[in-house]
Amino acid sequence: MKIRPSLKIRFIVSMILLASAVAIFFSVLTLDSFFQGMDRGQAQTMRAFADVEGVEDGQPLDVMGYHISERWQDIPLEVKEAFDNRPVKDFRVEKSDVGGGWFSPPEKVYFVMKTMNKNGEVRYISKSLVMIDGFDGKQIGRRMQHLFAVAIVAVGVIAVFTSILFLLIKRVAGPVELLRDWAKSLDEDSLKNPVPDFQYAELNTLAEIIKGSLGSVQESVEREHQFLAHASHELRTPISVIRANTELLVKLYEKEQGTKKQFEVVERIDRAGRTMTNLTETLLWLSRDDSNLPVSGRVNLKQMIDELVEELAYLLKNKPVKLEVITTEHSLLVAEIPCRIVLANLIRNAFQHTVDGKVTLTQHENTVSVINSSSFISAESASLGFGLGLSLTKKLANRYGWQYSDSSDETSYKVLIVL
Repeated sequence: MKIRPSLKIRFIVSMILLASAVAIFFSVLTLDSFFQGMDRGQAQTMRAFADVEGVEDGQPLDVMGYHISERWQDIPLEVKEAFDNRPVKDFRVEKSDVGGGWFSPPEKVYFVMKTMNKNGEVRYISKSLVMIDGFDGKQIGRRMQHLFAVAIVAVGVIAVFTSILFLLIKRVAGPVELLRDWAKSLDEDSLKNPVPDFQYAELNTLAEIIKGSLGSVQESVEREHQFLAHASHELRTPISVIRANTELLVKLYEKEQGTKKQFEVVERIDRAGRTMTNLTETLLWLSRDDSNLPVSGRVNLKQMIDELVEELAYLLKNKPVKLEVITTEHSLLVAEIPCRIVLANLIRNAFQHTVDGKVTLTQHENTVSVINSSSFISAESASLGFGLGLSLTKKLANRYGWQYSDSSDETSYKVLIVL
């Protein structure tokens, strides 16, 4: 199962990472500022000691831990070893660290400066600081206490920041979740109600857009239902007239011995009339309200299929088509008229499209399959609109919760429906 990203979690993680990055940045900046301040303090002190009197060639002085000499050779050996070369630039503090690491201070720090006194004489001033000089048990304990206190402060700051973050998210995410729940609960009736207040102008605007969009869709659906219902009802009368007059024409031509061509024309009109009747009935049922769907009744599926095959057998008349019908006795609770419409459409589609070849109709319990195999599809069959009929049949089956599937290749078409 694919885990969908959460906006809330992503925001929380982003804010925590941002806060951590800011904390690390300012910690590094503070540490760097501390060392720069220490270096500047050393520079000021060293410049002050440059004016100490009594320093001569070969006779350096030590004053308050600072070594003052006239020559580089008179600098203490450990200081000279800490630097690769003597200082070249005047009045600049050179620093060298010994030992230490990322999470521990250096063992020793050496400072040296080349400067001049008020008389313009060169002076080399150096100082060595011992940062770690053998911790005893008490010193280690104090250091651990200090680290523990730092950790407690860090955890406390993170906890306070996270609490504030969650309060902020709750205040912002609450209206968003209310908007989500409101949008999910929208239906035909609730769309008529005014939009609730979601505290923020952006969310209220979004709610208005959602309501407007769903309202437009609802209006389109209602117009479609009305059109289907009105069109189907209006078509019933002319279709009935066509069917009645077609049957009258057939009887007149049979009585007066009409030509074969005339019979073919009348039969074609009759087939078109039957097709229109079937599609009209399908449209009527699709336009009905779900609340007005008929109650299921006991239907003999084998008997219904046999009746439909007999009624539609005229579509295979004078065609080199082999019909195979395999049915078994089975009755089930189902809406009879929609069931008859769906099965009639499927059988009609197979009979009409099969010009030569074979049609296999199989029914086992509540499962019906129709397979028609033909070398080519008749242009006349396609012009009768059975693509629309099959599409409407699929929608009608889905509406009643019947499992519908179809597949095809170059010479055959198979439909399977489970009622």
